[in-house]
Order: sequence, then structure tokens, then C-alpha cells
Amino acid sequence: MKRTKLKTQLGRCFPILFAGLMMLDSGCSKPKSEATSDEKPEQRNTATAMDSSRRVSAKPGPAQSKTAGNQPGKKPIPSVSVADIEAIRSRAEKGDMAAQYDLGMIYFEGQDVPKDPGEAFKWFLKAASQGDAKSQLKIANIYSTAVGVAKDEAAAVGWYTKSAVQGVAEAQYELGVMNAFGRGVQSNDAEAVKWHQMAAEQGNAQAQFLMGQRYARGRGVPKNDATAVQLYLASAEQGNVQAQYILGTRYMEGRGVSPNPAVAFGWYSRAAEQGDATSQFNLGKLYLNGQGTGKDEAMAVDYFRKAAVQNHSDAQETLASMYATGKGVTQDRIEAYKWYMLAADSGRLGAEKERDSLAKGLSKQEIDEARRRAGTAK
Repeated sequence: MKRTKLKTQLGRCFPILFAGLMMLDSGCSKPKSEATSDEKPEQRNTATAMDSSRRVSAKPGPAQSKTAGNQPGKKPIPSVSVADIEAIRSRAEKGDMAAQYDLGMIYFEGQDVPKDPGEAFKWFLKAASQGDAKSQLKIANIYSTAVGVAKDEAAAVGWYTKSAVQGVAEAQYELGVMNAFGRGVQSNDAEAVKWHQMAAEQGNAQAQFLMGQRYARGRGVPKNDATAVQLYLASAEQGNVQAQYILGTRYMEGRGVSPNPAVAFGWYSRAAEQGDATSQFNLGKLYLNGQGTGKDEAMAVDYFRKAAVQNHSDAQETLASMYATGKGVTQDRIEAYKWYMLAADSGRLGAEKERDSLAKGLSKQEIDEARRRAGTAK
């Protein structure tokens, strides 16, 4: 499998958050009996859906966060002088498709001119009609997301196809998504696999992740855990937070790899740095139990808090317990009540019982203070 990293190019799209195909492997926060599930604990029983907020202003970067996402910021766009823009316009008007693409990007990004999606579309279309693969991808994304034009998924599929057959990995990835979900084209899982495999071989991190999911579950391809791990590694090394989380889980549980808490700690750390709440919670557990790293209750509290403020109910309940007992932190029953209350609000029955038990030793003023703090906890 090729693992070439794609060069960053201005104007390539962020990938769709393909939740329907990326039902995640289980987390180390789940009991072993549930380890064969391909979902995160907090995603269990949630409806699968695809994020419709696809962006077309930049290429997918290596780090893709779930809370977002998952998406990295764009590199600053160099300033372009009025003279430069006019020179580009002159070449574009003469039919230079590279200049047409550049002029489209200038208007699309508002690069030293007011943003003008209509003008951007015009120039992208001129270049795309001449066969420029990058412009074809842009036109497809614009039709798919209705940026300055009426949404037309069938037209998007047509332009994705033109770009994909020229080898543009992002277009191949997006075309796989359209085929998988039957958007603008009849649903065709075999076509989805074909295009995602092609994108993965070119180093597209999201496609690598999705193909890893397929091989892990035997969905559209023969089940092969070794291949799944290879693909997860390729994706995770580029910063894909979901792949990093899954590798952490697999190394904790020894699924497709030899168990190695230290390696799991490393992958969870990388995902946690990108804001993944479940990885932050799992890191807290590793610090608390001294698995894969030295035991450090204060660090455990820090990571539980990072996850808790993202509404991770397991982390909220665990953090409450730490405050209630003074483990790794100064004992604070008001703070404990606050986190038990937030966890209970998320449906944690154990947290509800602990909250009510703790309330018996608190004054009305202390409970009111805990509720006040809870209002600013998120």
C-alpha cells in the first residue's frame, strides 16, 4: 500500500465526516465483554449520520479532530498585490487554466479582494471545462455544498468523477462517499470501496481510516485485522484522531496487535492532544492505574477534567469521585456535587445516587454554589 503524503495545495476540500462508515472500535473504558463492538462508548445506540458541513476552502490536513472534527486551521494565504491579481486575470482571460484556477481561489478565499463565490465559480468552471483536476474538485464541492450555487449532487458526482479519474485523492474519497450514501448517484458499495481504496493508496488519511474500518469488520472487503491495523497506522501517522484513538484501544486490548499499554498510552496521548474526549478519559485511567506510564493521580484528574468539560459522562462521574475522596486533588465536596450532578444529567444512575448521598452532608448554600458552578462548567 502506498503511504505517500499528499502535498498541501490551497483550496482542496476537507473530507466529509463519514460517520455512517466510521463506527468506531470500542474504547478501553468499556468492559472486555464488549470489546468486539466497533463503536465508541458514548456513540452506542446513536443514529448514524453524515456531517453535511463539508468545507471546500482547504485541503484536509493530517490532524482531523472529531469535535470538530477534527479540523486543522488553514495556512495563512500570502498577500497578493493588485498588480499580481490583474496579471493573473489577464492570463485567465486568455484561457490559461492555471491562472483561471488561481483567480477562482482569490475570489473564493477573499484573498485581497472581497469574497465572491459567484465569480470564483465562474473561473473554476472555465478551468474545469479545460480539464483542470483541481478546479473540477472545487466545482464538485461547490455543487455538493451549495456555496454560491444551487445544490446539485448529480452534477457534483459528475465533476468528482472527472477529477478522480485524473488521480486526485480528495475527489476519489468524496466520490466514494457519494456512492456509499447514494448521493447524486445510485448507492453502490462496491464503487465506494473502489474509490476509497484508490484514495487510501495515495495517502488520503480519511480514506485509509475508512478502509481500516471496512477490513476490521469485513464490510465490502474480506475481514483482515492485520490490514486494518496497517491502514489505521497509516492514517494515524498523518494525524487522524479517530485512527489514533482506535490504535490506543487495540493496543490496550490486544486486538490485531500484541497488548502494549505503553504504545496505547502514546496513541491516546496524540488523540487527546487534539481534543478527543474519550482518549482524554482513557489517559486519565492509565495515569490513575499506572498502566503504560507512571502512576500520577494529579495527571489523572487533569485528563478527567479535560474530558468532563466536553460532557463525557464517565469522566464527569470519575472526576466527581476524585473530588469527593480527595484523590489526586484537594477534597472539595461542592465540586464533587457539581460533577455528580452533571453526570446524572447525562443519565448516569450511579452518579445520581452519589449526588443525592452527598447532598445529605451539604447545606443549601453549598448545593446552590455547586449548581452555580455547574452552570459555567461547560
